[in-house]
Amino acid sequence: MDRMPSLEEDLVHVIHTGKDDPTAGLVNILSYDLLPKHLDTLKRKHFRVIIADESHFIKNSKAARTKAAMALLK
Repeated sequence: MDRMPSLEEDLVHVIHTGKDDPTAGLVNILSYDLLPKHLDTLKRKHFRVIIADESHFIKNSKAARTKAAMALLK
């Protein structure tokens, strides 16, 4: 059986504020609330995979976080 490669901790970047770089790691984790603040930077990055966990937080089509998420996910 093939082993899955492990993901080194230094490749995972958690974005805590609007000042953090949302593209600094191989895996970048941020909240829906921070998404609008980082949208321009995130749109310039060509992600191969985006996981929208707890997507019920982006169900209001008028909310800024939903608009930002939809712009990135398209």
